Amino acid sequence: MTLNRIATDPDPYKPFLLSQGIQVGDLIFISGQAGYADDGQIVAGGFRAQGEQAFSNLDRALVAGGSSLQSQQRCQSDHFPDGHEQFR
Repeated sequence: MTLNRIATDPDPYKPFLLSQGIQVGDLIFISGQAGYADDGQIVAGGFRAQGEQAFSNLDRALVAGGSSLQSQQRCQSDHFPDGHEQFR
């Protein structure tokens, strides 16, 4: 089975020699995404703004792998404290 590296442009993982994700057959595994903008800096605006940006980055990585947030099967995060229902 072939492993394919998933990368977006810009690729914030490139300087660290890491992959944003890996595609194995029909499966896509995306690494943790942060609330960083295209310039690599964390977006201003606090938890909500960074969470929205992280999901935008997640979708961009999924699209680069031939998928999207709409077709995902599982998304795991341990970063959403009670009271942040907008991300559930």
